[in-house]
Amino acid sequence: MQTLYHLGFGGNLGDVAATMRRALTLLDESAGTVVAASSLYHTAPMGTEAGTGYQNAVVALSSDWSPPALLAITQQIERECGRERLIHWGPRTLDIDLLLAGPTVIQAPTLTIPHPGLAYRRFALDPLVEIAPTARHPLWNLPVREIQAALRQRPLPVAVRTESPFGRRALLEQWPESLRRQIALAPADHGPDRAGRWVIDLTSSVPNTTPFHLTLEGMTSLERLEEILSAMLDEPQVIGALAPA
Repeated sequence: MQTLYHLGFGGNLGDVAATMRRALTLLDESAGTVVAASSLYHTAPMGTEAGTGYQNAVVALSSDWSPPALLAITQQIERECGRERLIHWGPRTLDIDLLLAGPTVIQAPTLTIPHPGLAYRRFALDPLVEIAPTARHPLWNLPVREIQAALRQRPLPVAVRTESPFGRRALLEQWPESLRRQIALAPADHGPDRAGRWVIDLTSSVPNTTPFHLTLEGMTSLERLEEILSAMLDEPQVIGALAPA
């Protein structure tokens, strides 16, 4: 049975566009049929180890491979394109993420679908919305274009639920000025949801089916929280085409 996958491409080493085009060819040869490719986007790196700016894109692939089998294929393509996993979230020639597999939800030690970062990473959402605006996030049952629109709010209303020593006021004081200008820190109560508010819950790791709620248990590092917020606030810019005209 054919499944329509959406794959996220990213890289910041070497000729990234050429590497991604090679990956498109390899996908067509070994994984299925590439049916759409987004533009190339310039995006901000996420994390202190990520290096310089990235290029990102999203590809739609029709395939009869299962998600675990496709993951193995994409990892082999990464290796053929020079990927070396030396630093977690470090610079790379090519990263291929399985973002969506239609309505499929998988929670396994080696594979999570939808991708856990899809809902807050503009570098994945923007190219996805370009080619598949009505594709739905299967946990939230929302079109991805609505999630993207919620991330475009300025200031962005964000509530942080945490059991760690740093409180809401301390968080706000320690965030860089570039973040503070773009975020409205909302109440972190556990009562009825507030329209348009993003909730980052550091007390649970259970994937939340409530739209705009991110569960990130164990993420007590202020630096890591800033990385998540930076990805939410990124403004990707189109820099060219991925697929040949």
